[in-house]
Amino acid sequence: MKLTNKYNLPEPFVLAVQGDQEEYDDGGYDISVTSLIAPAQQRRLMKEHWDEIEEDVSDRMWALFGSSVHYMLEMAGKRLDGALIEHRAMAVIDGLSVSAKIDLLHEGVLSDYKNTSIWAIKDAIENGKSEWTSQLNVQAYLLRQEGHEVNKLQIVAFAKDWRKGESMRYQGYPDKAVIIPIEDWGDEKTKAYIINRLFEHFDNENPVCTSEEMWEKPDTYALMKKGRQSAVKVEASEQEIKTYAANKGLFDPASDEFNGGHYIEVRKGDRVRCADYCGASKFCKQYQDYLGK
Repeated sequence: MKLTNKYNLPEPFVLAVQGDQEEYDDGGYDISVTSLIAPAQQRRLMKEHWDEIEEDVSDRMWALFGSSVHYMLEMAGKRLDGALIEHRAMAVIDGLSVSAKIDLLHEGVLSDYKNTSIWAIKDAIENGKSEWTSQLNVQAYLLRQEGHEVNKLQIVAFAKDWRKGESMRYQGYPDKAVIIPIEDWGDEKTKAYIINRLFEHFDNENPVCTSEEMWEKPDTYALMKKGRQSAVKVEASEQEIKTYAANKGLFDPASDEFNGGHYIEVRKGDRVRCADYCGASKFCKQYQDYLGK
């Protein structure tokens, strides 16, 4: 990967992030849990085009800060009797070595630290986050294969962008630090999941990303009114907006016209991971076809 420094940050910033950028591998194992749960197509394209992909030092800053937090917690956690701290767990499944780096296992509780955005935390609390659930369950499975007892899974999330003013303004705004319980799938379901993911990464010759993997947001339709900035109503389809407006007397189905200054605004969706979080997106035919639709 080509590392750029467009903001001319001091050399220590460059050196600090270079360690994670030198090569795209899984630490000497066939695959890590981070790669396992990631889209198979993304991993394949990243490996194929590693020397062509560019990333700026500034784009790695949050990851650097997150690593610093992990390091400090690792040092503090060493004072816990019987705890596994930053432990590398590994098991061979279907002939392939699968590994995971464990943040903390203490008294049967598996904790994974996340330094993330407040809105990612809010969404995880309200809707769950499949990647976090998959990650923790694979970690638990690997630990159990090593003989460790794991009876509770949790995410310990820190909000890197928490704002006091917003916490007072928005209902349901999360706290600065939140513990999110994660469903324990059990070993049978988790092993089946791992085997399926191994197939996608190693045996599927033409993997494609799912809507969930692309963090796809579909088009939405907003009922707007002239002179008003916010939408009166947002729905998934034009017909749903027209039905809503007709029930409110704002739309005449016979003439197919809105009244009172109302109109429909189409809000285009996006594939968020592809657009903002995939270094290989410009090499991805699936995404390029989507842009050219």
